[in-house]
Amino acid sequence: MQMLGFLVLAITVIVVILFMRTFLASSYGRGLSRISERHQTEGFRAGSISILQTTDDNTDRTVLELLGIAAYQTNKDLDFGDAGQVDVLEELEWRMNEIYGEGNWYVKIPYPDIIPRYQMIIIVDSSGTLCDDFQNIRDNLPIIIEELRDPPYNYNIAATIFMLPGGSKCCGTGSEDVSLNCGGLFETEEYLHCINLDTEVVEDLDREMCEDNINPENGPGNIEQNEDWGRGLACAIDIGPYEGWYDFTAKIGIVLSDELPGGSENQGHSINQESLGIGIRAASGFLNVFPFKAYTGNGCCPSCGCDENCVENQCPECLFCVRAYNDDHYLFNENACNQDNTLDIYMNELAVATGGEVYELIDSERVVETIERILNEHIFDINPYLEIGTNPPTNKNINSEVVPVPVPFVGGYTNIYMYIWA
Repeated sequence: MQMLGFLVLAITVIVVILFMRTFLASSYGRGLSRISERHQTEGFRAGSISILQTTDDNTDRTVLELLGIAAYQTNKDLDFGDAGQVDVLEELEWRMNEIYGEGNWYVKIPYPDIIPRYQMIIIVDSSGTLCDDFQNIRDNLPIIIEELRDPPYNYNIAATIFMLPGGSKCCGTGSEDVSLNCGGLFETEEYLHCINLDTEVVEDLDREMCEDNINPENGPGNIEQNEDWGRGLACAIDIGPYEGWYDFTAKIGIVLSDELPGGSENQGHSINQESLGIGIRAASGFLNVFPFKAYTGNGCCPSCGCDENCVENQCPECLFCVRAYNDDHYLFNENACNQDNTLDIYMNELAVATGGEVYELIDSERVVETIERILNEHIFDINPYLEIGTNPPTNKNINSEVVPVPVPFVGGYTNIYMYIWA
């Protein structure tokens, strides 16, 4: 009887709409047109509410009740034990198609109390040429995170930095010596944290991706290898940010390096492509990766033959400040400079495979500025809602209806947004 009543309802709504459309072409003019539009609106309202009040035969629950449960569980597939399983969107879809026709409607049901989050992991290679970039992160990232969490942005954002092992000492940082490792960095910050991917941490966390893909001879598990950001990315994804991975988030990965995936000294060796492939497989379909290409000294090649014995005024545009053997000196990383174009290829491959974009940093002051640009300029796929149907077209008159949905177990409500068009 319920199916018969539903069929009668469908036929009635269709007949009313067709009847009123027929008279639109007559001499009754604008008045009848307004009446027809009102009838269509009221017909849609009556039809949509009737659909939501129909009962599923297996569970004896209305479609409205089922949608409320699905919104609470954030899942369209519901299991009622002996009563069987129900695909809520499938139950809604055939009913909407019967009355309004396929391709002529759209329904969206937001989950209650779900606030979209932005979760960011930043993988930093710890070779000495990244000292100035890391200093920019230390000084400015906490400020930017707080600004992005406050009006007008109101981003629910948290960031975790993962330092590859090695931890070179940095010079030129003022009275305080800075090493390229966490060293208690950001301990007092609520939304910003730092984790060293050294051997001890990797073993203690007992993460499968780190164990399987971090080669102890040439990956972050080896304290002597501090530039393997492909494997480092995979390990950081497996460990997850400080707060853990959440559902319904924009997941963002940043790789900051001026080296090839397995180190520029390994140019031509399979380790670079292997490392990149491991990072891509871990990130694809899970998060968007934005490689940050730090300055490699490419403007100096091949005219500037700087080496560890060069002095500051010999070729200042080539110089990176590092500390070795307890003495401050300037070092031109010739390997990184020579492999600049190859680094472009690797980073672009990672960005394309993961839906990100490569950013070339012309100086260290651009690191935090570029992070802000990513959040403000890129649209991330955050879907804290159920949806079905066809996205409303822009060239049609759209009828819409908002229906409150009681959500069990939380004592609250969400809304169903329903749209139809001719």
